[in-house]
Order: sequence, then C-alpha cells, then structure tokens
Amino acid sequence: MAQVSEKIIEKIRHLLNKTVANGATEDEAKTAMLMAQKLMAKHGLTMSEVTAVDNEVIHNMTDSIRREWWVDSLSRIISENFRCRVYAMPGLKKTYHYVFLGFKEDSDIAKEVFKFAYKYIQHASKKFLKEYKRRKEKEAGYNFKKMKLEEIEELAWNKFINYNDLRKLYPNEKIYKMRLIMEIKKTVGLNFSAASIKNDFISGFLAGLKSSFEQQLKENQEMALVLVRPKEVDDEWNKLTMRKAKASKVKREFNQEAIQEGYRQGVEWKAPKGQIEGGE
Repeated sequence: MAQVSEKIIEKIRHLLNKTVANGATEDEAKTAMLMAQKLMAKHGLTMSEVTAVDNEVIHNMTDSIRREWWVDSLSRIISENFRCRVYAMPGLKKTYHYVFLGFKEDSDIAKEVFKFAYKYIQHASKKFLKEYKRRKEKEAGYNFKKMKLEEIEELAWNKFINYNDLRKLYPNEKIYKMRLIMEIKKTVGLNFSAASIKNDFISGFLAGLKSSFEQQLKENQEMALVLVRPKEVDDEWNKLTMRKAKASKVKREFNQEAIQEGYRQGVEWKAPKGQIEGGE
C-alpha cells in the first residue's frame, strides 16, 4: 500500500460508506463516490487497499433466470465496469445463474446492478413494443382494442377476408377474434414481428449502455484508474475451465425506431444506489 496517512484512508472509507442502502440519497451517494475515487487516484490507492476488507476473490451467484440472447452481453458490460469477471452456471428447468467473480464489495454491487438492469430491460422493451403497436395502429386508422367483434368482422369483409372459415376453425370467440385481427393486420401491413421489435430495442439499449460506460471513463480518468480489475480476479479467472456458449439465433427486423429508442434509454439508464455513474 502507498504511504498514506490513516486519516486520509478513513475519510475515503467514510465516503464509500455513503450509499442509498445506508440512508444516503442517490445524489449524495454519487457525490461521495466521486470524491472517494478522486482521493484514491490522488494518493495511488486501490479500492481493495482502502476498504481493508477480506480481499479474497469470491464467486457471487445470482438467482436463476432465463438465459435469453441478450443476458450474457448485459452481464459482461456490467462486470467489466465493476472490476469483475462473469460466467453462467446451469440451474433448474433450463435456467441459469450468473456468477460475478471479484472481491466481495465489487461483486455485490455488480450483481445488484445486473439484477436491476435485467428487470429494467424486460419492462422497457415490453413497454416500447406496446406503445409502438398502438401508435402504428392509430397511424393506420385502427384501434382493435376498442372495436367490437361485429366491427372487426365488417372490416375483415371489406378487406376480402373470409371470416366464416376462421370462425369454423376457432369456435372460442376470444381466440377467433384474436386470429381475425391477425389476418387483418397481415392485409393492412401491420404484421410486424413483436419479438423482432423487442430484440431491436434491446440491442440498441445494450449498445447505448456500453457507450455510456465508455464515455464516462474517457471523461473521468480518475474513475478509470480506480475501476481497473484487480490481478487477483484475473488469476482466479484463469484457473477456471469454461465452455463457450453457442451463439443464439436472434429474430431481428433492424427497425431503426426501436434501435434508436433502445440506444437512447441505454445511454440515459440510471442504476440503483448511485454507483454506476461515479458522479457527474
């Protein structure tokens, strides 16, 4: 450790302890984190030296989740910005645990930020898709949600769709109505793939999030120095035997509106506890 007075080290520890979990506001937590980073950079200290905790590298595992195509990318973006490595372990019923390899404090934060981002992306992509579909229908002059079945059948007839055949195929009225709307959407050009639109949004979000991290490090060299991954973490990582995951086939339409909105939200995304930005 660099020759630094205990008073300086205690001041940094006090700043690092100002988190939302300990009662600070997000702004207070961000300001404290930035001040701590500046002091560490000034005195040549690392996070592990300052915290004076057990610096044993641990394998910090999340609860089991679905391993969708984008989750591995998200985990890597988060781990790289919290001095960690990450890998996936099979769980039950085709689920996976994501394991953040790092010092306890780093891996705890990385895991919490990952969990928050995972839920946010699921919510935000569904919300975008819902609003996108509604707007496209409105632009085309339709509002299927408010239309009665008789109105939908009349519209189908005007579009030369034989709804009598569909009614025979789907005696359940709810299913019949849904299938009839799907046929109308095909005819009027509203049959875009919901999964592809969501995937385009998520792809944009991940690109925006990664860009945001990179920009912050470019603008704040002190933070970049503090966030260098410890050698102990890489040493532990190199002991592991990993199998490379098969690349997932992802449905994409490369919808520019979805990609751009996802990118915007990724750049602007805020993590819990004010830890991700390191202050502004």
